[in-house]
Amino acid sequence: MLAIDSIDLALTRINRAVAAAHGVLVVTADHGNADDKVERSKDGEPLYRADGTPVWRTAHSLNPVPFWVKDYTGRELALADVPDGGLANVAATLLDLLGFVPPADYEPSLVAATRAG
Repeated sequence: MLAIDSIDLALTRINRAVAAAHGVLVVTADHGNADDKVERSKDGEPLYRADGTPVWRTAHSLNPVPFWVKDYTGRELALADVPDGGLANVAATLLDLLGFVPPADYEPSLVAATRAG
């Protein structure tokens, strides 16, 4: 899968740059569909159109979404106790990592209070 390999290479390069800058790398996504690109029958076989081309899967998967934080600033981070955390929590998390207090109407941050390490 060339697309996934390209993402891996790009993230490796970005991670090196963030580490060199003593920054914070945050990687997440919405529910993608890279795990299965075609629609399938009940038997798991790929579905094809009359012309022989695959029926491409365009719906998002129900698989869990990754959320990685790598802090190169020397702080110690801990996961906050956020039941059923998800994409709605990302904005507050980013603000928290940047040192800002998220607005009260935001969903809570996914990281607990941070401190210098």
